[in-house]
Amino acid sequence: MRHPTRITSWAVAALALTLCAATAHAEPQVEQPYHARDDLTGVVLGLKAGGGFGFGELGATPVFELEVGYTLPFGLPEDRALQLFVAGQYAMPATEGDAAEPDPRLPGDGQMRYTIEQQQAIITFGLLYRIPVPTKALRPYVALGGRTWLIESTIDADAGGQDYGTTTETDTEWGGYGALGLDWFIGPGAALFEVQGVYGSLDGFTYRDTHLGGLNLAIGYRLML
Repeated sequence: MRHPTRITSWAVAALALTLCAATAHAEPQVEQPYHARDDLTGVVLGLKAGGGFGFGELGATPVFELEVGYTLPFGLPEDRALQLFVAGQYAMPATEGDAAEPDPRLPGDGQMRYTIEQQQAIITFGLLYRIPVPTKALRPYVALGGRTWLIESTIDADAGGQDYGTTTETDTEWGGYGALGLDWFIGPGAALFEVQGVYGSLDGFTYRDTHLGGLNLAIGYRLML
């Protein structure tokens, strides 16, 4: 007849070995960053504001932007790291100056002086990638895409003290977009800081053979639904 104590000891040892094996084979539970949570739909709404600084003839401008995006439901290597987006931006650069050469047909010294104010409605579409880093609180990102400028220019000109009135010109231009940014996950989304680089040709009646290249700095917030 077996001793009860010996049977109990064997049972305890077997249970301990079973628990150790289960623990060794269990996969660690990794907490996902906020944008990759399973209970989110993947829809992203963003609002940004900042300043734009042109590399061409146009001056600095405030910029305001509304972004709508969708995070794609697969991992590279992190779930929902890729985001499709379309954004609408508004800018209003202005400039002033003199014509390159005097015109003898104009009064006074023949020098045309002008001021130009633009209203720009800008549509950007592209792809954003959030780069995995060791902390869940932050995600740097890079974005690339295309951009369309819908431009209305208002030109006021005078020469020799004579006013030549106001002229309005409209134009549509195409170009490229790139951005580097940082998401800081707070609340139901992320506060963001973003640097945008943009470039497009500009060849209208007033501006000929120039460009819309510039750098934008923006802060904002992305709501992740």
